[in-house]
Amino acid sequence: MELLATLYHDRSLNLNGRTLERMAVRAIIPRHQELFMIHSAVHGDYGFPGGGIEPGETQEQALAREVAEEAGAQVQSVDQEFGRIVEHRKPKELEYDVFRMTSFYYVCRISDTFIAPKLEDYEIGLGLTGCWVPAQEALQVNRRIIEAGGPPKTQREVTVLQRFLETLGRNGCCRDE
Repeated sequence: MELLATLYHDRSLNLNGRTLERMAVRAIIPRHQELFMIHSAVHGDYGFPGGGIEPGETQEQALAREVAEEAGAQVQSVDQEFGRIVEHRKPKELEYDVFRMTSFYYVCRISDTFIAPKLEDYEIGLGLTGCWVPAQEALQVNRRIIEAGGPPKTQREVTVLQRFLETLGRNGCCRDE
């Protein structure tokens, strides 16, 4: 899968030190000129639904589980690989020098029927809710959040939103049907 970007959220990291790695999947869900995204009431930013891949799961299985948990939606199809982002951050765990997250993005379609999401406590604390939002609006909001010193993950989502909007113009994705 194409590498879209490598992000370093802290330049003082020892990248050759003890590394905690995590793999995640994230869904790009287009409909007309909008994307289904997860909005944080605490930070005000928009993120793509998704999360960590559990042991024994394929990326597609993790994607379906995460979209159901965060968005309350069923993935109907995984239409294409979009790209991956690698992030480096300071780890919370003291025994590690760097936390490296690789997020794999896929363009997906979801069912029209939603059920209540099954959010984890920290997600409830962030006030996460799913919503349809114009891609350009999500990009503008997230850029403002970054400028105001918002969470590092917002840069990851801005990178993907920018690339998605560039791709939108080339291949006609998300045009009104």
